[in-house]
Amino acid sequence: MSETLARQLNALGLFAICAVLLAAFVDQFLLDELPCPLCILQRAGFALAGAGLALNLLAGVRPAHYGLAILGAVAGAAVSLRQ
Repeated sequence: MSETLARQLNALGLFAICAVLLAAFVDQFLLDELPCPLCILQRAGFALAGAGLALNLLAGVRPAHYGLAILGAVAGAAVSLRQ
């Protein structure tokens, strides 16, 4: 996969994560729906996955950055299974 395509896919994934988190915050602040503790942990997993993708965009594509994104996704999935 070329470096340009990888960066574009990372940017697309980061936009998707930002959209999910934005929807959650709109629901929380504009509609006055307080999140449960597990929902907050799921948001943290999304943020960690987004941080891995953002590092790919800022510092170049590296396997360690994908590892961080996978770690966040697995943590969010574990919390989701618990919920």
